[in-house]
Amino acid sequence: MTGADGAAWIARLARPIRSFDAVRGHLVRVELVAALVAGLVAWLISLWLTRSLFRPLTALIGAADELASGGDRRAISVPEVAELATLGRALERLAREKDRQIAAVAAERDHLRATVASMSEGVLVADGRGTPRLVNPAFKQLFGVETPAAPEQVLDLAREPRLVDLIAGVMRSAQPAAIEIERLEPAPHTVALLASPLTGSGGAVVLARDLSESERLQKVRRDFVANVSHELKTPLAAIRGCAETLVDGAAGERDTALRFSARILEQCRRLGELLEDLLTLSRLESSAPVRATQPLALVDLAAEAVESAGERAAARGVRVALEAPAAVSVTGDAEGILRLLSNLLDNAIKYNRAGGSVVLRVERDDGAAVLTVADDGIGIAAAHLPRIFERFYRVDPARSREEGGTGLGLAIVKHVAQAHGGGVEVESELGRGSTFRVTLPGAT
Repeated sequence: MTGADGAAWIARLARPIRSFDAVRGHLVRVELVAALVAGLVAWLISLWLTRSLFRPLTALIGAADELASGGDRRAISVPEVAELATLGRALERLAREKDRQIAAVAAERDHLRATVASMSEGVLVADGRGTPRLVNPAFKQLFGVETPAAPEQVLDLAREPRLVDLIAGVMRSAQPAAIEIERLEPAPHTVALLASPLTGSGGAVVLARDLSESERLQKVRRDFVANVSHELKTPLAAIRGCAETLVDGAAGERDTALRFSARILEQCRRLGELLEDLLTLSRLESSAPVRATQPLALVDLAAEAVESAGERAAARGVRVALEAPAAVSVTGDAEGILRLLSNLLDNAIKYNRAGGSVVLRVERDDGAAVLTVADDGIGIAAAHLPRIFERFYRVDPARSREEGGTGLGLAIVKHVAQAHGGGVEVESELGRGSTFRVTLPGAT
């Protein structure tokens, strides 16, 4: 610096080097401490963010990803942070709704499978490539396929090209189609197939039904109509012939007129019996075959039936006896059981020989009433036994018509027994007689 007199002055300050080294060391220590404190604070902040924000958010993202991928859902923990807690509760509601919907779909699927499996008609569902995905046991049975076979194997095991062509044609045209197939295995039968396209998936569903039973019923119906027509035709022809004879002049001859009038009355009686038997069978085959039920003393009903058959038996020289070791009662239809006994006695008398005998026995066996009608008449060949309870079936048609039977008596016996929860069986041998045994449950 310069003074007032123009002289130059120099000021020099000095400090020992050791003091600067001490200051620098102090600053370094301060910086290290500050860095440590800053790192600790940053670590604490990071730890807090991880625990309170990032880790719960990562867990929520993982849970959402599992929900989206359809995996097994684990419990969703709701974070404490308000914003994340809202998201967690929303995911939890979404997960519950998903579980509910999946359970509903699974229940509906199981119900559908159980319904299809229990159907008597066969069902096959194929996908868009024509491969079966659902096949119920009835369908496999109709086509002779073992039940454990997988759905994908059914078409190959069925060995039915027309079934494969039907599925392919329906998928190609998107229109329903129906065919009938004759099958020889596991037994000869006719299968009706109705196929329809599945909208959306491009597949097809096939419904299969066995027509054997309906064809059998149609045959029974045709045979029944033919038999009734034939049975009606015979007495009507006789009545017409007698009436024409009377009209042509025989009415003026007293003896002839009486003879033909008696024939007309006899044929009218046969017609009345036939119609009464038909009405009885119709009632027995209805939904309510048994009329008002009541406790019945079977010994009294048997005695009444034997008494009613006495005149017919005496006219043929046949002895009818009743054996009842003890009183037996059941609950049932008195008229029906009396009709059953009368038909059995009538047959035993009709197909007997002069000097023969018929025994009606009433007893109780193991809680059931047993009604047995045994005769020592002409008997029945073994070949006829499986069919004698069919309507209009006659072992000897010529003799049956000569005797005036309708061919419905044993059919009525079978239906009356079944209507009371029981059954009927027969044992017979040609030339040695027949034994019919009716069992009725609930005897006291």
